[in-house]
Amino acid sequence: MPDTLETAQHFIFVTQVHFCAMYAVVVWDWALGLPREWRFIWKTSWTPVKFSYIFCRYWVLAVIPYLLWAFCTDHTWDECEKIFKIPVALAIWNQVSAEVILLIRTYAFFNRNKYMLVLLVTALAGVVSYQLYVDTSQMLPLPFVVPPFQKGPCLPMSKPHSAHLLGFFIAPLLYDTMVTVVTVGKAITIRRRSGGPSSRLIQTFLREGVFYYLLISVANLINGIFYLQPRQTISAICIPLSVMLSPVLACRLILDLRERGSETVSHSTGTIAFTAGVTSSKSNPGSPFSGFGFTGRSSSRALVRPPGVVLSTIGSVPIDSINMSVSGLEMDNLEALAISKEGDIAHGYGGVEMGLGTTVSGIRVDVERTTM
Repeated sequence: MPDTLETAQHFIFVTQVHFCAMYAVVVWDWALGLPREWRFIWKTSWTPVKFSYIFCRYWVLAVIPYLLWAFCTDHTWDECEKIFKIPVALAIWNQVSAEVILLIRTYAFFNRNKYMLVLLVTALAGVVSYQLYVDTSQMLPLPFVVPPFQKGPCLPMSKPHSAHLLGFFIAPLLYDTMVTVVTVGKAITIRRRSGGPSSRLIQTFLREGVFYYLLISVANLINGIFYLQPRQTISAICIPLSVMLSPVLACRLILDLRERGSETVSHSTGTIAFTAGVTSSKSNPGSPFSGFGFTGRSSSRALVRPPGVVLSTIGSVPIDSINMSVSGLEMDNLEALAISKEGDIAHGYGGVEMGLGTTVSGIRVDVERTTM
């Protein structure tokens, strides 16, 4: 049974309110996170993570006003036929930017495994290609529902008897599922190898990644179902969840991970010691960095040096002067943070670099093998 004009007008109004409300959430989240963003993003060196964060955060802030103009104001039919595909094309990159952040995190979690990188990039390229195909050839403008039917919002709808708009949202759902499954599987492997609970940093990495997956998957699944059902006037009602919620959650993933990395390095005593090399689990069992040889001076247990590793230390660094750049925690060997058994040396130490204000450009910790 087709909707009455009053019902159709109501659903379109609800869709427009949803777009405006979600954009208000995006702006609110950006303003609320500015202090953390300044500390953990803008004051750090340029890395792929930083570039991805900035694009993910500010692309959505820049393009959503155009979507609001297209979807929430009235246009002529001729104008809608010209522009109704543009908002969808712009919104695709909202999702892509969030997926790129997941890609980088997964790549880091697998210790920069090139095969994993090829898999992730290929899968993401497939998702983007399919979404662009749907946008360019599988959509029509939604007919106007307000008499005399000469003006209305330029909302998209699927072609008759086509399920491609369902696939538009199912494709990123499948990608997120793949990323989450391989990440959780890797975490289980790390836990078995280490023989104990994962570090707090790894737990944050997994917990928020799974939380992101659940929310975005539900949003994409609902959108797909809404475009599959025959009532076209309600088909776009949940689009804001997919195109605006995913960047917000992805940016929070980065900020929370960097903040957790800062907390694990900073100690309440105000000083910190750095040791290059792998330590025994006896050095600091509760530390997320016990496998990296990081220990606070307040620790009452001695650092145990395994044979064949030279330890170098730099101590008494005031915490107030530390400006963390934890990109290494995201891009360099996250697996190693969870391995604390003696002799388990993760391959490919990239080093951990930290900016120390203006007097010291940074500290790089390297591992040197000896013949001892």
